[in-house]
Amino acid sequence: MLITTRSIRARRRSRAEGQSLVEFALVLTPLFLIMLGIVQFGFIFNAYITITNGDLTVTYVLPGDIPDSNPRTGQTVTVQARYHQDLIIPFISAFLPKDGNGRLVLTGEVTMVIN
Repeated sequence: MLITTRSIRARRRSRAEGQSLVEFALVLTPLFLIMLGIVQFGFIFNAYITITNGDLTVTYVLPGDIPDSNPRTGQTVTVQARYHQDLIIPFISAFLPKDGNGRLVLTGEVTMVIN
């Protein structure tokens, strides 16, 4: 009688271990996809912040008919920055717009008045 009871317990324990493995696999897959999405969003957000808060040096050449003493006060200057962010998570990149090379294009634009 003892041998039968032990073998029944062993079978129940083995089934329970298999069930927990299946449950773990079912929970881990969506959790892993969510984690990868968060990582990809972090990379995109970092690039966006770099573009919008980055230090840009704007240089331009004066046309030949404008003297150097002209202050150009009241005119506007527009600066555009484009950054091509590589998408490292293939599942996430399927839902985002891409350029010809498969990268996400982030743009920033600012217009300033010359004082």
